[in-house]
Amino acid sequence: LENNAIDDLVGTFSTTDPDADGYVYSLVSGTGDGDNASFKITNDQLLAKEVFDFETKASYSILVSTIDNHGASFTKQFTITIDNVPEAILRITGDEQIPATPLGIGALFNVTVHNDGDGVLNVTSITYPNGFSGPVLLNNIAPGASQILDLIFLPNLPQTYKGKITFTSNGGMQELDVM
Repeated sequence: LENNAIDDLVGTFSTTDPDADGYVYSLVSGTGDGDNASFKITNDQLLAKEVFDFETKASYSILVSTIDNHGASFTKQFTITIDNVPEAILRITGDEQIPATPLGIGALFNVTVHNDGDGVLNVTSITYPNGFSGPVLLNNIAPGASQILDLIFLPNLPQTYKGKITFTSNGGMQELDVM
């Protein structure tokens, strides 16, 4: 499963042997050991030594040896398949340069929230600098979909207005500079 923690359990080994005595498992060098460095073995458990990301790499190859108390050994190559966890990916595009606007008059501008991931995007908060306003959250933007937000710039003092609109979501955080 992707997005695991370091030392998460990946699997448990077992050996069938007529002697039914103790076994020692280890990662060994040889054909099929290409991803041994991504794992470790503690007793009979295969543990993760890294956080897996399905979108970067979906399967790993390891080579494992088991040795019993009498010195008999067996080596086998395993393919570890990483399960995808749908993830949202936040991307913001839109007008960053707001036209000069008279005091007390609102100027409408658009920002588009994109979900570039494969999971549903939920924007949990949107914060605005002084003079800017709009919605404070968005929910359920489908994978590959976008939503246009109508935002308002309403100057109330004769000054330069600029800052960052900050979008926080389950797909990350992104800031849009506005001026």
